[in-house]
Amino acid sequence: MIQTIHLRNFESHKDSTFNFSPGVNIITGQSNSGKSSIIRSIWWIKDNKPSGASMVSFWNRGKSGKQVSKTFVSLDTENTSIKREKSDDLNGYSVKLGKEKGKRLEAIGQGQLDEIVKALNFSDINIQYQFDRPFLLDESSSEVARIFNRVIHLDIIDTVQARAELFRRQTNTTINQTEESIKKLEIDLERFNWIEKAEKLQISLDTVVKDIPAKEKYSDSLSEQIYHYKIFEKAAQKKDVLMSALSFIEKIEALYTEIMDTSVKRGKLTESLNEFKEQESIVKKSEIAKQADSFIFSLDKIQDQLNEKEKNFKKISETIENFKSEIYNMKEQNRKEEEYIKLLPKVCPLCGSKL
Repeated sequence: MIQTIHLRNFESHKDSTFNFSPGVNIITGQSNSGKSSIIRSIWWIKDNKPSGASMVSFWNRGKSGKQVSKTFVSLDTENTSIKREKSDDLNGYSVKLGKEKGKRLEAIGQGQLDEIVKALNFSDINIQYQFDRPFLLDESSSEVARIFNRVIHLDIIDTVQARAELFRRQTNTTINQTEESIKKLEIDLERFNWIEKAEKLQISLDTVVKDIPAKEKYSDSLSEQIYHYKIFEKAAQKKDVLMSALSFIEKIEALYTEIMDTSVKRGKLTESLNEFKEQESIVKKSEIAKQADSFIFSLDKIQDQLNEKEKNFKKISETIENFKSEIYNMKEQNRKEEEYIKLLPKVCPLCGSKL
């Protein structure tokens, strides 16, 4: 309950103090005596309205209309002291609750301050104006119930019920919409039942795609090995020819040895022939001159045969060297072929067949 109100420089009140009795209080007086100003001072504290300077008394303004000294309204209850002030130092509240230390609150804008509303704890029904209808006497029973509910804060039940009903309707609407969405989604799921299979195929495809670079690299290496293998295969086809040529080469080498021996003998025979020719004049004088001439003729034939065999020997020597080179190359290719064959996998990684 309000015990005291003190107004200074507020509208028509220069410095007025009003003491209230417990229970119902009636403010009376002549017209324009400041009754309504008292009510407005209470709303100024409670609602923080008006926010301008309209409540400042005319005598509290200078020639320019600017406020000269402070304007305030002080309201005391049993446990609370609230002062709403407008001055150069403060445009706000000084509040003291019970035995607590007082504090100042700035009044920003035109909104209510929660601390002030809670401290006063009263509303429009606590004050009745001059021309208002008799309080509760001509109201309907439902309106009276609503007023009492507001007084003892039972109106929160109506608020909760209204909000619960609203929430229920909204929830039902959401449930219906969700059910419709579920039905549509089920239809869509039937249309897209192939996605799981596609996902598995995609995973398999991703695995294959990841393996492609390694497969390509291995395929290039395998292609190179196959290329060398074909070369070795062609070389292997010549192997039989070369092996058969080995026996022929051995015979040629034996013949070469024989030719060398013949060449040595030919040299010795040539020396003997030269010596013989030196003595030819003497031999011609002898009885055996004719026989020696026939023998020399035979030796010339032998010399021609030896010259021919020497030419053939050179050709055979070149052939032997070529065969030796071919045999060496063949052995080297056989060695590389064995190395590459060892490198080849037992199963082709591309087609899966045995190599």
